[in-house]
Amino acid sequence: WRTSSPGSSGGAVIDIAPGRYFERLTLDRSITLRGAGDLTRIGGLGRGSIISVDAEDGEVTLDSISLEGGGGPAG
Repeated sequence: WRTSSPGSSGGAVIDIAPGRYFERLTLDRSITLRGAGDLTRIGGLGRGSIISVDAEDGEVTLDSISLEGGGGPAG
């Protein structure tokens, strides 16, 4: 799933519905991802980092999201 399109401005707040998502995300601008606590889980399937942040001079906030199954830095 896409959190924001390449042309969107930074600072967006994205509400993520309850559920289990198997994703590897790269966040390249200021953004807040807001879930529903333990009901919103992002799993990395054990392959590298679940979330990578490349937001120069930006701020990334994860709120009420559980992360599971990350495998450390991708190689």
